[in-house]
Amino acid sequence: MTPFRPIVYFDTSGLNHLLADYDCSILQVILTRHYLSRTTATSLEEFAANENSKQRELLFAVSDPIAWSGGVIMSPNDIAYNAMVAYSEGNKDWRNMDIRLYEFESAQFRRERADQVAAVQLQEKDMLEEEYCGFFENERPRFEDYYKSGVEERPKTFQQFIERVKLSDGMFWGIARSIYRDATGITLNQQELMDLMDECLPFKAFILCQMISYYERSGFRDLKTALSFRSGRFDLFSAVYLCYCDLFISADKRQYNALKEITAIGNLRAKVLKYAELRRTIFPFSGMTMRFQATQKAVSVNDWLVPFTYQLSARASNELLINRLY
Repeated sequence: MTPFRPIVYFDTSGLNHLLADYDCSILQVILTRHYLSRTTATSLEEFAANENSKQRELLFAVSDPIAWSGGVIMSPNDIAYNAMVAYSEGNKDWRNMDIRLYEFESAQFRRERADQVAAVQLQEKDMLEEEYCGFFENERPRFEDYYKSGVEERPKTFQQFIERVKLSDGMFWGIARSIYRDATGITLNQQELMDLMDECLPFKAFILCQMISYYERSGFRDLKTALSFRSGRFDLFSAVYLCYCDLFISADKRQYNALKEITAIGNLRAKVLKYAELRRTIFPFSGMTMRFQATQKAVSVNDWLVPFTYQLSARASNELLINRLY
């Protein structure tokens, strides 16, 4: 029997930190030997659009083993859309959906694509990001005026916000109904939407993304509170991946906050970890190399070239250690 290997999803910030890590090669061995590590075509296209060819190749060198280990998966939008269409056609087992993009798992394909459409794709992603965030920001004056009028107090937590917008046929169900109708052409009543939420977790995660954007950007959250969820469109949509992995790795504080909240409220599968938390979990001996690293020149995520070349030779001497330990 093949031993169980937890699925680890790396977002772009997580992969960037892996590259900058002194123990990158050791961590790659652990991740590919004991985990199914995944990333997305969107992250790879961000790497491909890097204009510095040497940095781009380093990014590919780090992401290649990840792509080979657990595969490259679809964008969260495509996963959510396919899940809704499948549900409308009677297939309610979203776990059986094939979400991999096999062509992106070819290193040759990724490098060829880097010279073709990656930059254009990234420009389109940035445009959608601006439109998405702008929509919620434009709603802020209306809700700010509402709460200033004293009709009711602002919700103190995202949980409290969700409880309010679920009341009767409120905002939560209206947005869920609209998104499902746009994808399938079918209008569901509230009970049908509730069943859909219970039976199709990628759809639930996708709706919670919209809700946390409303809460954060449209005047519902008191901006004086410390916990911010002001993450971008793709970072929030990554909540869909929480249904398909055991560990979700992010080095972005606001994305981490938002996805932790969505996981708890949606009762989703994954555990959201900061990159440093993953490092301590999978490599308990990291303290030894981290003390050594503290004596070296700090490695900037945006200035890898010389340090990374040096590190490659140093890391090679650690392969014997990692093979004995793991």
